[in-house]
Amino acid sequence: MRQILISERSFMKNGCSWLPEAVAIAGVAIGVGVAFQGWPSWPKVNGATWASWAQAVGTVVAIIAAYFEGRRQAAAALRAARESATVALKSKRASVLAVVDAACGRTDEICSVIQPTEEGRAGLWLVYHASIVESMSAALSAAPVFELESAPAVEALLRFRDQFVFFGDAVGRFHAGPHVDNQFEQIRRQFDLTDDAQRQRFQESQDLWYHIAVSNIETHVKAMRRYRATLANSLNGGAEVEAGAVAA
Repeated sequence: MRQILISERSFMKNGCSWLPEAVAIAGVAIGVGVAFQGWPSWPKVNGATWASWAQAVGTVVAIIAAYFEGRRQAAAALRAARESATVALKSKRASVLAVVDAACGRTDEICSVIQPTEEGRAGLWLVYHASIVESMSAALSAAPVFELESAPAVEALLRFRDQFVFFGDAVGRFHAGPHVDNQFEQIRRQFDLTDDAQRQRFQESQDLWYHIAVSNIETHVKAMRRYRATLANSLNGGAEVEAGAVAA
């Protein structure tokens, strides 16, 4: 019952908001008509008097109709501009999310062949090249970050882009192998590879290097997935453009 009363009050408030304006315009129109035509006497059976009244009433009606027609056209133009801005914003957000999803697809493809072994490193030759990661990073950098009109979305996209760069660097190091790692090279020099026991210890150190490298890659992938989810939630949380934003 309370909801019905609230709805009725809202309807009366919105539906009758034009009434004061209409009364004011009618008063002004009557004043203008009286100023130009004179105040007509109470209608008698006189054709001239009736014509005077008809002309005054017609003037009032014409002024009121012109006012509300202009108001209707202005509201329609504002609504069209708001809808156009909303469509443009949704299009930008969809394009940004498409680029992020493409980066995620490339990430999944690379991770599908990575294993913490020498054989796993060799499998990267089938799906990885530094230029692929660089082109995807360039696409993420070219995304219209500051046109998303959502602070959480902007932050999520920037963080996702950073993690993708870190991911590319980590995969590049894994692809190059431990032998180009200066720190690991210093460790390798401590072993006498002609000795079976030390060669075994060196092999264990190399396996550990691969496991650490893969763990580092997985850390960046998890962060990317987290930021991708945040970005999607922020972008899909509403792309309606407020009337004030359009008017400004």
